[in-house]
Amino acid sequence: MTDQKTVVIVAPSFPPSGLPPVHRARQFTRWLPEFGWKPVVLTVAPEFYQEKLDTELLNLLPTDLEVIRSKAFKPKKPGGWGIGDLGLRSVLHLWLALRKICRERKIDLVYLTCPPNFQLIIGRFVRAELGIPYVLDFTDPWVSDWLTANAKPFTKLWFAHLSALLLEPLAVRRAAHITSVSEGTNAGILRRYKNLRESDFTAIPIGGEPEVFQYLNTSKPTTGSNHANGSFRLVYLGAMWEAAMPVLDSFLEAVKLLKARREDLYSKLKVSFIGTSYRPDARGYYQVLSQAQEKGVEDVVDESPERLPFLEALRTLTRADGLLMLGSIEPHYTASRLLPYIHSKRPIFALFHRKSDSADLLSKSNAGMLVSYDNDIQSAPKIEQIYSSLAEFLSQNGGPGPVTWDIVDRYSAKELTKILASIFDGVAGSSRRALHS
Repeated sequence: MTDQKTVVIVAPSFPPSGLPPVHRARQFTRWLPEFGWKPVVLTVAPEFYQEKLDTELLNLLPTDLEVIRSKAFKPKKPGGWGIGDLGLRSVLHLWLALRKICRERKIDLVYLTCPPNFQLIIGRFVRAELGIPYVLDFTDPWVSDWLTANAKPFTKLWFAHLSALLLEPLAVRRAAHITSVSEGTNAGILRRYKNLRESDFTAIPIGGEPEVFQYLNTSKPTTGSNHANGSFRLVYLGAMWEAAMPVLDSFLEAVKLLKARREDLYSKLKVSFIGTSYRPDARGYYQVLSQAQEKGVEDVVDESPERLPFLEALRTLTRADGLLMLGSIEPHYTASRLLPYIHSKRPIFALFHRKSDSADLLSKSNAGMLVSYDNDIQSAPKIEQIYSSLAEFLSQNGGPGPVTWDIVDRYSAKELTKILASIFDGVAGSSRRALHS
């Protein structure tokens, strides 16, 4: 397209990194050209990543995508001294690379994604020095309400929270627009900056990719459910974190009730927790097993802390008998795995905060069995409800009736990228390049 505009997407984590944040930027790069925008990705060279590389992910990138990879400071070794956070290790290198790009060619917009977070401040620099507008994108909040309430002074988490409080205003106050995965995340930022308006924010969930499941079937066909001898394998795929622990606790309490009251269902249940740790050295770093042992249900629970490569993780979904999703005590949390879960076409059993976008989508699409909660997730009545729903789910060998695909299709990566492109159009075409200070 002759009138195509150019956006630099600053994404420190990008394939062959296999961390969850890479997929948001990866999806946008696939579809932006259809809506008048040429993406150029500025990322970090793979040798500076700590995580295990997922080279198969490169097959999902557009063949003509321009990817510029910068250096970074070397990561700390496991158990040693040094800086682990990729954003902090790469912020200087990314800024120097971005400034060079913007000086050598016409760039209409810079889009900065997180996590990691420290590189978000680059937007302020490019706006001040080069006059190029920037848009911020939050997959997770930089300033965490949970850390506000729970971070103990002078701990690593406390220092991370303090740096967020100091640096987030530098990035946010001159942004031309802010996107995030949920309305709750946007609302949290809006509360901290009274001069901003709701119109300065747009919630864009992480999109579904039915075409990736088509790729799976052509590259390495999956075999469907693998249960045998009447067993039912329920798979939880993804990290376990502090704000989700009360939800995990209540789920395991419900499994404990199942053991006491419905031995026929309990005896066939197997719950697999896979990829529960973000740590590069995740082997043996269990998040779930100790809680299962405390409840006396460790005989039906297994855990593999190491993360699976993305496409292998999707194959694992398609082979499960059912899929388990656990939300957070924070209402803003949006499960990035929800759309892949739905597109895997396996039964879903989910516990989500009532105010979360995930609960809304799952309920409207009828794509799984949902137990929602407010602040009562660990109350006895709520645990009874989880138990009753789990028993029904297992009795039926899965969730509710047909999925409303028309609703699910509204959340495809292509449709959501169309929304993003319209935001870019508005920013690039406006003479007012920044939010109110």
